[in-house]
Amino acid sequence: MKIIKTNKGESIKVSDEHYEYLSQFTWHINNMGTVVRARLTDDPEHYPNGIVSMAREIFSCPHRRQRVTHKDKDKLNCQKDNLVLHPMRVGSVINPFQI
Repeated sequence: MKIIKTNKGESIKVSDEHYEYLSQFTWHINNMGTVVRARLTDDPEHYPNGIVSMAREIFSCPHRRQRVTHKDKDKLNCQKDNLVLHPMRVGSVINPFQI
């Protein structure tokens, strides 16, 4: 496990295997407590609000029809073994604030 600091100095736990890649970005904690960064591309279908979460970055799943949760409910613990990828059910309402 390694630590990445946000722009305000908060500590985020990440897996060793993802540290080098993730540490190239500037990370923030949004008002929902999710670790996010600004998107690097204009792709409104996958990044409708202009951000991507660290958990989604780890799974390479920007698509809104998938959801990532944290097993221990700690949004600052972004180690891959703490993350779970869930497909959205057909007919589910997508809440953009959970992306």
